[in-house]
Amino acid sequence: MDRRRFITLVGAGVGTAGYGGTAVGVQRDDPALFEVVFLGTNSPIGAGELLWVDATIQNVGGETGTTDVDFIVGYDPVVEGSQTLTLPPRVREPVVFEFQAGQPSGGHEVFPVRLDTGAHMVTEIVVVTEDGRETVDPALFEVSTVRTNSPVGGGELLEVTATIENVGGETGRTNVDLVVGYDPAIEDSQLLTLGAGDRETITLEFRAGHPAGEGESFPIRVNTGAHKVTEMVLVT
Repeated sequence: MDRRRFITLVGAGVGTAGYGGTAVGVQRDDPALFEVVFLGTNSPIGAGELLWVDATIQNVGGETGTTDVDFIVGYDPVVEGSQTLTLPPRVREPVVFEFQAGQPSGGHEVFPVRLDTGAHMVTEIVVVTEDGRETVDPALFEVSTVRTNSPVGGGELLEVTATIENVGGETGRTNVDLVVGYDPAIEDSQLLTLGAGDRETITLEFRAGHPAGEGESFPIRVNTGAHKVTEMVLVT
């Protein structure tokens, strides 16, 4: 019960310790962009026990902004809690959510919990058992690092290098998508099969258009289906 499963440094924020993103990704005049940079739970838990989720949210954009951080539970998603945050640029703040677990079907139940800032969502798989004992988790693919060659010129190739890790307990397969823009579109995708604890680095690509005016910034996301990371890029 004292074991804490956690995801750290998943955001693309400039100034986030240990993150390998390009410092030019966020410009001073970029809008506010809220990311989940830490997520921890007390899973596994027993039937009827309290699941707690603590997280850190950071505004990686260039302006002060306000957003709702939603706590979403289950494969049939239900918002179980929400907090409103107002943060200046590059400032982070902790949030905590709680959820009362029910009686697991068949003595064992696995389901996702998510924190969603509206621009960035992180998923964690949690386990409820009759006695709260450890079980083998299913495959779960996370994006551990993202790097880009931003800024690029109009018509040039934007390259996104991502390291994907299976943090679950079983071998699994997933599509890793490169999602581009404020009106999101999948521009590239790769199918990965990884064993438990394995990781692989892949490169996804997107041909930039010609920006309006002197430059244009927009988000790109690397999405495994269970976890995604956002990075701001610049086309000049």
